[in-house]
Amino acid sequence: MKIDLKKPLKNLDGSNAKINEGIDLTIRDLLLQIVLATPDKMMPEDKVTDSLLFLKIQAQKISVDLDTSKEIPRILNKAQELDFINVLTFTQLNQVLNGNENPLKTLNKS
Repeated sequence: MKIDLKKPLKNLDGSNAKINEGIDLTIRDLLLQIVLATPDKMMPEDKVTDSLLFLKIQAQKISVDLDTSKEIPRILNKAQELDFINVLTFTQLNQVLNGNENPLKTLNKS
């Protein structure tokens, strides 16, 4: 499935989430953080898989094709294990990786 890496994550008010110096936090940024993270009890073969997935995503700036039977489930399962991924962020990631619009995209800015 083709994933638009430039899509920004959203805050509850519908504004773009920001990282350092006011730069938008994108799906690409989040995916790279997830695949680089090392949760407890991570198997060595998963580290190799995640390293290759990191290189695949990192090499792309606009979009990336992710395998819906292996790569997307791996990312979503891993995201659930990570303490730095909150429910709001996970929901956005889950929707985007399943081919849907970000559910917070349509919220009005206050």
